[in-house]
Amino acid sequence: MGWGRYFEYPWQLLADAFSHPRSPDPIDWNFWLLNVIVILVFLGFTIWSFRRLPIIYALYTFVMVLMPLSTSSINSISRYYLVIFPAFILLALWSDRDKKPARHFLVLNLFAALQAVLMIFFVLGLPLIA
Repeated sequence: MGWGRYFEYPWQLLADAFSHPRSPDPIDWNFWLLNVIVILVFLGFTIWSFRRLPIIYALYTFVMVLMPLSTSSINSISRYYLVIFPAFILLALWSDRDKKPARHFLVLNLFAALQAVLMIFFVLGLPLIA
């Protein structure tokens, strides 16, 4: 496929990622833990989408979560998962402003803080995700 990637079964990639974690190295900017957390969160979104969303959105989520997992590397998987818009629809349903204002406040402030941190990293030229 390119860039040292090849096709692999998604469950094989997950087994390799969990059985051979990389040790943290501040020079290497290894984001193994972040990538594993993102994978687990989006696998949860996949299951949740089959319960709450129309089947076409659930199938889209399922395919878009599994495609990057079949490329033999979990590096930068979070940027591949940004296009999975049904996950953000699920967050909007979960944090309805009128019915659940505390959840809405939590999600809104969490994403605002994340955006501020990412902007600071971008302005300072620090690598974070990608």
